[in-house]
Amino acid sequence: MSAPLRGAFCRSLQAINKTITQQRATVVSGPPKYKVSMGEKAGLGIVMVIAVCAPAAYILANLDSYRGGRPE
Repeated sequence: MSAPLRGAFCRSLQAINKTITQQRATVVSGPPKYKVSMGEKAGLGIVMVIAVCAPAAYILANLDSYRGGRPE
């Protein structure tokens, strides 16, 4: 029983190793080809902060209606 399991395990390891090797083959290191401007970084940062904070701000603004109180 252990011999067939060991064979299947070895074959699956070989397939996994091939996949990992192929994924690593496409990695390119070094400086970026195109630099991202400071304006783009700032714009993306603002959008991300709004996307994270907006749901919490909406919930806090409508907390009374979530608790079943009188909506304003």
